[in-house]
Amino acid sequence: MSPRVLVLAALALAGCGGAKKAAERAIASADSAVSAISAEASRVAPELLQPLTTAVSDAKASLASKDYEKAAAQVTDVPARVAELEPKLDQAAKDLAADFATLNEAMPRNLEAVKAKLAKPPRSLSRERLTEIKGTYDSAMVAWPAIAQEFQSGAMASAMGKAFALKTRVSEAMVALGLSADGKAWGNLITQPK
Repeated sequence: MSPRVLVLAALALAGCGGAKKAAERAIASADSAVSAISAEASRVAPELLQPLTTAVSDAKASLASKDYEKAAAQVTDVPARVAELEPKLDQAAKDLAADFATLNEAMPRNLEAVKAKLAKPPRSLSRERLTEIKGTYDSAMVAWPAIAQEFQSGAMASAMGKAFALKTRVSEAMVALGLSADGKAWGNLITQPK
């Protein structure tokens, strides 16, 4: 082999080493940034964390397949995106806390209203529908304390997803019983729903 070919081969290898190190640094920086917010984001807004963790995973896969430029490009903006996400996480936590406080007042009140109506249900309800509503009530009485406990233990987003699903089921039961299930019924009010 000629000395010129050897020099070109050495330069090509050196260039690959530089690209690999640059990609490794970019991935490490992105991984560190994502790790710094991972716990909080998982708690309040896991859907905002997912694209960032995917970008880091994809970059690691590109690095493993020796596509160093692609690996670096996949995570270049991740630290900036993490910085933009931090205030959103604070706001998401505040919003979830406010939503939970409202539901924590409204859910027991509305379950009590459902219980009262179940004692003397409308005659227009079929037995099947009445049995279904009683099942909804019974499951809600068990589910709500568990949801509240989950929220208070820190799994805010997960708990609120379950809380809103429960709210929908209880609202359907309320309407079937002739109760109002509007914003007023689910607001943070002292009055009983009609």
